[in-house]
Amino acid sequence: MILRLICIAVFSCIFSFSASADIKDDIRTISKEKSKLSRQVSGLFRKLQIKNKELDVLNEKALEASKAFIQARKAHPDLKAPYKASDAARSRMVKASVDGDKDAAKAAREDFTEARMELEKVSRAIPEFTELQNKAIEANKAVQAKKKELLASTPEGKVLFDKVEVLEAKIAELRKLL
Repeated sequence: MILRLICIAVFSCIFSFSASADIKDDIRTISKEKSKLSRQVSGLFRKLQIKNKELDVLNEKALEASKAFIQARKAHPDLKAPYKASDAARSRMVKASVDGDKDAAKAAREDFTEARMELEKVSRAIPEFTELQNKAIEANKAVQAKKKELLASTPEGKVLFDKVEVLEAKIAELRKLL
């Protein structure tokens, strides 16, 4: 009897790990679809050449907020080394790509990713960046919301946003299962 319960418990654990992996794969797949649709949305916005004064103002504010955040980070002494490593890796990556050296490009890309991750990690530990980063994020969210509003008023945009919303709902439901 005890052996049977142990077997059931082990089987249950294995099944839940497998189900969890399947759910994560499903989320990844749906997220890729959503990303493709997001690129289509950006392309449609450029194609339609929508002009809007409020959007222009929001874009300017987002640009200013992002610049302030980036300039503050670049000027901070604790971030000099991570920026230097990132810049060096980017240079190696570009050179290797131009030279057609895929292995060197891959290695440089990995170094670049590692340097950027270190930059973000150190940056998050510096309190004065939090407010600047939040301002930049909120300003960019406002731009995206306005673009969505403008595009959703077009037939093509409405179709794309409806598809994105369905995918977002699927992702949210799957995340509840994790």
